[in-house]
Amino acid sequence: MAGAARLGEAAPRDATGEATLELFRRNDAYSELLWERLSAVSPRPVSGRLLEVGCGIGNLTRVLLRSREVTLLHAIDIDPAYVRRVAADLPDPRLRLAAAAAEEFCPEGLQGEEGGFDAIVSSNVLEHIEDHRRVLENFRRMLRRAGVALILVPAHPFLYSGLDRSLSHFRRYRRRDLRELAGAAGLEVLRLRHFNPLAALGWWLNGKVLRRATLPEAQLSLYARFAIPLSRWLDAVNPLPFGVSLLCALGRRE
Repeated sequence: MAGAARLGEAAPRDATGEATLELFRRNDAYSELLWERLSAVSPRPVSGRLLEVGCGIGNLTRVLLRSREVTLLHAIDIDPAYVRRVAADLPDPRLRLAAAAAEEFCPEGLQGEEGGFDAIVSSNVLEHIEDHRRVLENFRRMLRRAGVALILVPAHPFLYSGLDRSLSHFRRYRRRDLRELAGAAGLEVLRLRHFNPLAALGWWLNGKVLRRATLPEAQLSLYARFAIPLSRWLDAVNPLPFGVSLLCALGRRE
């Protein structure tokens, strides 16, 4: 499979990112909120053949597989250890896994109307990749004509700090950045909105004011256990273009 690594090979490990994933793994509420908001920007119900790019340890993968409308889910991650773990944790017959880089993964058999996907899901991936345009070009090739790519990326360049550097982020995004990037890759923005203003305030406090390189474990744990309902409410009523992330639905531009 093009761009796939053998599962026995070592891959760069992101210790900070892995620790964050582990914290949210203990409580599904954040993954459920993320998917609730990300799927809501889709112009049509998410169903059929899906590709998840950057599955990590399977937090969102698990949520996606709860839907009976998902008939097949391909999930990839650059880290073979993550892929092995997801395979062991989620023995679902609808799940196909590969260790692959997002900017390289575009097998011929998964392109076009017959082999392509009804939806591609990518949460917190593009910011890790220098050639992010190439990733979206791959998405376009693998989307069916009426398919949609659902993207979540960190928002607001002014929030970029040591927190981002410790997570190997190249950048944070503005709305116009995503519009320009999508257009260059042959995609169009269907819907675009900010997500989670509460987390943006936490990111600003820890990264810009306190100049921390990592989010405190206790703080993340408390957020995951107790603050999700508040985040859901604030996100629903937030009238401002402000949030820790941007949610975006992209379609093929013919």
